Amino acid sequence: MFGRVREESGMTLTEVLVTLSIGMVVSLAAFGLVSTTMTQSGEAAARIDAVQRGRSAMDIVTRQMRSQACVKSNVGFAPDGLPRAIETGTPDSIVFYADMRDVSNKAVAPPAPPAGFIDGPERRSLTWEKQNAADPKTNWKLVERRWRPRELVASAYKYMDPPTVREVLTDVDREKDKFGNDIPFFQYFAYDFALAVPQPTKRLPEPPNTANPLSVPDAQQVAKIRITYRAQPKQERSDNRASTVFGTEVFVRTVDPNADQSELKTPCL
Repeated sequence: MFGRVREESGMTLTEVLVTLSIGMVVSLAAFGLVSTTMTQSGEAAARIDAVQRGRSAMDIVTRQMRSQACVKSNVGFAPDGLPRAIETGTPDSIVFYADMRDVSNKAVAPPAPPAGFIDGPERRSLTWEKQNAADPKTNWKLVERRWRPRELVASAYKYMDPPTVREVLTDVDREKDKFGNDIPFFQYFAYDFALAVPQPTKRLPEPPNTANPLSVPDAQQVAKIRITYRAQPKQERSDNRASTVFGTEVFVRTVDPNADQSELKTPCL
């Protein structure tokens, strides 16, 4: 018993080196697994963030555009005084009129408008702006502006007050086409009457002037709006990692696809 306690024999140098080598391999494998797990977890969280915010914004945009209404207004129209659903549009912005009141339940009166306003369609704009105007490389944000009607004079609504402003979505980029060119946030289409069966495939304004604002005649003819953007997570990753592309097409509700050609050319009439 005492002889065994006094024994001074131990591990050889070879055994120590082998043990250290095995320990280092196991440790490096464990650290690599932890690092990979943390990286993938962060990327998954970033992708979820981009998808959730991008999808929520798309729902807001499409719901508003699908609620377009023909409105005779005191702003933004040609001297003909005819009602319009879309006032103007560019690749980065659109001004339109929307009626999002819920009047389906006749037994319940809709909420009363704020003092000084009347009940009626709202004038709205959706505009893509640089998050930092001084930095051209910064991401974009989507800004919504809403004007409530103040009064109704000679069947024309008056929108004279400063709008209510809110940011719908931040950290957005333009998507690229297969040639590397920027895809506009908003694209506008009218019915192509050169086809045997007219389809909303005619780009407005017509190429090569598609970057110009819609003219009054163009705005009258818009039957479909295409929305495209790339949502980035708040903590943007390199090479668009964790970003998500959103795209959809909204058919203007003031256009009846079963109408004849004369009605399609002036959808609000």
